[in-house]
Amino acid sequence: MYTKMRRSRQELDEQDTHAIMEHGTAGVLALSGCDATGGFAYGIPLSYVYLDDAAWGRTLGADGLSPWLPSADEPVVGRIFFHGARSGTKLDAIAADGRASFTVIDQDLIVPEEYTTYFRSAMAFGYARMMEHDTERLRALEALAEKYSPKLPEGRAAEIADQFAKTAMIELAVVRLSGKEAIELTRARG
Repeated sequence: MYTKMRRSRQELDEQDTHAIMEHGTAGVLALSGCDATGGFAYGIPLSYVYLDDAAWGRTLGADGLSPWLPSADEPVVGRIFFHGARSGTKLDAIAADGRASFTVIDQDLIVPEEYTTYFRSAMAFGYARMMEHDTERLRALEALAEKYSPKLPEGRAAEIADQFAKTAMIELAVVRLSGKEAIELTRARG
């Protein structure tokens, strides 16, 4: 179903790929075109939080909810959550076609004398949807707020209470992760 990475020596292992997704602070969500984009593909930079599927299941399980499963054929390996307005191009594109990818750049060091960059990045492929159930929306928003404001629990709670009704939460159920680094970084690790 998926094309094998052409330069497989540069492919990151599962642990390194998950680490990039967990520790990154921004990435680009890529969506298919729709009427709202004039048919063009739509890429938008976003803040996000990534949770492996087991962590998300434990978060929801406390309230008796089961995680969303977009496809019986492809197991979910992780979940990425974004927030935004309750209407707009991003949500129109997701409604038209929920297949999406999300890219995080971990490192991009330009090395002019070598005519290259020493890069590390990760891509997630999966299915996006606007979250509807208030309990799962709240859990996802709390995880996102905790990532960016870990030492401000009271402030997070107040902000969430103030903005919750106006905030959409989008979930990307990840069915495939892929990571890659520059050959120079691969060689340096031996």
